[in-house]
Amino acid sequence: MPEGLDLQEPKSSRTAKSAISPPINYIIGSDATDSDQTTLGVSKSVLKKFRESTAEKTINSS
Repeated sequence: MPEGLDLQEPKSSRTAKSAISPPINYIIGSDATDSDQTTLGVSKSVLKKFRESTAEKTINSS
């Protein structure tokens, strides 16, 4: 088995954990600093896209 496959499980565990761990304001809050990065190291443009896609899903499902 290639070594790369060994990384998949820890990576998915880490992703699941980080989806639960950050405070909700990192996901839905407005940008509070001039930096392009949050303290989680996620670029704000990524968070903005996430917020927009989440809002669309919420509107479409109601």
